[in-house]
Amino acid sequence: MPERADARIFLNKGVTGAHIGMTKARVKAKLGAPKKIKRRVSDFGPLVEYRYGRLKVVFADGGRRVTWLATTRKRERTGKGIGVGSTRADVEILVPGVVCANLGTVGTCNVGDADTPGSRVTTFWLNDNDLVSRVQIYVVFE
Repeated sequence: MPERADARIFLNKGVTGAHIGMTKARVKAKLGAPKKIKRRVSDFGPLVEYRYGRLKVVFADGGRRVTWLATTRKRERTGKGIGVGSTRADVEILVPGVVCANLGTVGTCNVGDADTPGSRVTTFWLNDNDLVSRVQIYVVFE
């Protein structure tokens, strides 16, 4: 199956024009002003979260660069058409290098090395019907 020209989820890179490593200014230039900005402290230090409706862009390295993104938007898809609402079976077939597992009633399908700090990972979160409910892309912290 050929890659879709309108892909908006890029494995281990980004979603809808926001990518890991981007500055706040660059994210705003691509996506506009966020609808909401949240500031808080996590286990990894201070972070800033930009919300664009159902897309979250997080700057967790002291608030300088994008380190985490998540979407629950159905229109955002990989080049093979995988996104919110896709089945686990489709994820396993159409996402190269994916490894799926169950965590109680919730499943995850991951692409990337979640055990090595600095690695990038894409997680497809599955609901209890084995449908993708959220797509998350992040940098692994220590």
